[in-house]
Amino acid sequence: MANVRITKRTVEALKVVTKDYISFGTDLPGFGVRAMPSGKRFFLVQCRRHGCTRRVMIGQFGILTAEQAHREAVIMCSAACAVTAAILRPSATPTANQ
Repeated sequence: MANVRITKRTVEALKVVTKDYISFGTDLPGFGVRAMPSGKRFFLVQCRRHGCTRRVMIGQFGILTAEQAHREAVIMCSAACAVTAAILRPSATPTANQ
């Protein structure tokens, strides 16, 4: 899946192969679909934090629609950005030497 948004049609068009693989869309960085050899497909979010790659499963295609999974991915990505910003932001109240 190259240069496409993850939709119902693009998820259904993913081929079943002998090994699982992940296909990422272009509209939201880190939002993708894992296609399993059994034919099941799972939505996921992938991000890097502290030098490690983390993958969080959102849900299975069929139970969740692509639009629902996209909304969850946006929430997860914004939460991760908020945590990173809080870590990088200097403290609002400086400590005084006592």
